[in-house]
Amino acid sequence: MFDLLYNNTSDIKPTRHSTDTHGTNQVNFWILHAFGYSFAPRYKTLQKKTASLVGFSPPSQYPADMLIRPANKVNEDLIVSEWPNVQRIMASLAQKDTTQTTIVRKLSSYARQNSTKKALWELDNILRTIYILDFIDDVELRQSVQKALNRGEAYHRFRRAVAFINGGKFKVQTETEQQVWNDCARLIANAVIYYNTALLCKRPTSTQLTVKALMG
Repeated sequence: MFDLLYNNTSDIKPTRHSTDTHGTNQVNFWILHAFGYSFAPRYKTLQKKTASLVGFSPPSQYPADMLIRPANKVNEDLIVSEWPNVQRIMASLAQKDTTQTTIVRKLSSYARQNSTKKALWELDNILRTIYILDFIDDVELRQSVQKALNRGEAYHRFRRAVAFINGGKFKVQTETEQQVWNDCARLIANAVIYYNTALLCKRPTSTQLTVKALMG
């Protein structure tokens, strides 16, 4: 997801990315935050996520009657000691020497006790904790995330409807044909969305009028 946002060349400049639980991993919050974006997932089981919040003090120092309290203490020393390695990873992403997918794959191959990997998890846990608390407290944030996901789901349903050919049977033979099929479906769906948007505009531009003329 970071690669998509960071390499975006359109006029639309998103600052927040939303996804369902399946689109999350243990570095999304940190990587997006480091480059000026915010990660706003919709968790299927939010209550379970509140059981893994972190704080900067030991859990025992928080009042026992708190409705939501940290379960673990942030390992600040680990973050400080691994900060040079974390910076190198971020620099590689910024210079496009590597991708988030590659980094996540490499981190997954490391032993669980790898210090750099654990430091990135610690940073991600801090931001995830802040987000979950904001999500619980902020009605507008919850509504915004829900609207974003609804738009995404509606787009995917529409694209599937556009691509429903050959009785719904997928008949391509090669990876190249699959890519062409996928790109064509996306192009047609985007063209229809643009046309509908042009029709809804109160003051159509010359480009929008041209689109109307082409579409008959």
